[in-house]
Amino acid sequence: MKKLFSKLKTEAKFAKAGEGHKLTEDTRSQRPGTSQEPTNVRHQPMTASQIQAGSAALARHEKKSQENKTVVPKVLRKPIQSESSSDQQSTSSGTAIPSVHKAHFDDTISYHCPFTMTIVEKSNFRDHIREVLIQQLSNNGIEASVLMIKMLNKNPDKIEAATATINKYLSNVMAHPDEVKYQKIRKNNRVFSEKVSSVEGCEEFLEACGFKRSLDGTDDEIYFVLNEVNVEVLKSNLEQLDKIEPPTIRIHRDAKVLQFSSQSTFKDVPDNFFSLTSEEIKAEQQHRSQELELSKQLRTQAMRNENKTKTNFKYSCMRVKFPNGTILQGTFEADETISNLTEFVRENINVDWAVFTLRSATGKIVDDETQSLRQANLVPSAILNLAWNDEVYTQVLEQQGIELGIKETLTS
Repeated sequence: MKKLFSKLKTEAKFAKAGEGHKLTEDTRSQRPGTSQEPTNVRHQPMTASQIQAGSAALARHEKKSQENKTVVPKVLRKPIQSESSSDQQSTSSGTAIPSVHKAHFDDTISYHCPFTMTIVEKSNFRDHIREVLIQQLSNNGIEASVLMIKMLNKNPDKIEAATATINKYLSNVMAHPDEVKYQKIRKNNRVFSEKVSSVEGCEEFLEACGFKRSLDGTDDEIYFVLNEVNVEVLKSNLEQLDKIEPPTIRIHRDAKVLQFSSQSTFKDVPDNFFSLTSEEIKAEQQHRSQELELSKQLRTQAMRNENKTKTNFKYSCMRVKFPNGTILQGTFEADETISNLTEFVRENINVDWAVFTLRSATGKIVDDETQSLRQANLVPSAILNLAWNDEVYTQVLEQQGIELGIKETLTS
């Protein structure tokens, strides 16, 4: 009887283990005791509330999936939100003035040309500088070409590489004035085309040094050939290449007087306000990566405040509200200082020696003249309230009969 029960137990175990298999067969796709037929979990039909709950869950899932797919709009919103928050901070004093939009504001940026003393729009400024310097090549080729190199090219690394390559070319000529091979540069040479020709103004500098373009009949290629070698002249040209610095480019303040209004005026934002270039998107992604790395580090309060002041805005529309309600507006670069702002105000008041104080919307005195507008959180736009010194105001009014304010040339 005992053997019978043992036999029955063994047979039951084998039955649970499933069908047998050979040792050479692959059994990894299906484990013993598992069934390939799907199990039907639900044995009763779904109720109306269950169907509604399931539909709501599917809708939430689809919405979340759609949001995860659209990554770019999130990247685009950040600078817009930062601008709008800055505008809100600027107008927190309750004074309502016409709003400043990035798309409209950037279109009005202009610069003073240091050569012609004219005001040129930002979009045309580079072409204007190029035309002026090309005209000066005939009078002073070395200075004009050096200025072309340093003013018409934006990448400082490429400028440095180009000047270093030119320095090497001319140094070889001066070291071996009788060697013809150093006096001839092939235009299609890889180093020359990548480091020299790609930088605007470099070929003009070589021509000003005495090199002339020549077509070689043997291989039909263009060469820069130096026919006469004057070591002293070449040495002087290299010194000018190193020493000549471009003149300071001043932004046009575009001073305006706005009348205070208790009602805000708003304009529709154009579609290009919400668009970013590929370079701006890459810069934003790099900025986020840096922020993530900084968040993992232990930093002091001063280090955290320093990183907060770094923004992507290049310009600031500053508005100074006078006690009589008029507003003086000017355009500044974000890295200009509070000293530049006070100088601008002083240039546009009727008594330039009058004493005044600038305060933020919260009442904080803005008097650190070494601080930049970016560091003072006055970018991309801000309103400051001007307060006259009471003693000086009374003195000017009694002795000269003048009420301190903005110059009449601006208000008329």
